[in-house]
Amino acid sequence: VGASWGVGRIVEGSLRRVGEQIKATVNLVRASDGFAEWSDALSAPVAETLRLQERMARAVASAMGSQSAAFAE
Repeated sequence: VGASWGVGRIVEGSLRRVGEQIKATVNLVRASDGFAEWSDALSAPVAETLRLQERMARAVASAMGSQSAAFAE
C-alpha cells in the first residue's frame, strides 16, 4: 500500500471504549517491510476524547520528527 501511495511510513491504530475511558494504540509502521518503528498507548476519559486525539497527533508528529532525524544521520 505504501509504495502505491508513495509514502515511507503508515500510521495505524485502534480505539476502544472501556467504561468511561477511551483507550488508544497508535503505531508508526515502515511501509516497505511492515516493521513497527514506534508505538504508544494512550487513554483518557470519554469526556476528553478531543484532547486524546490531540495528544495522539502530537505523539505521532514527534515520533516522525525523531525518526526523520535518525534517517538523516
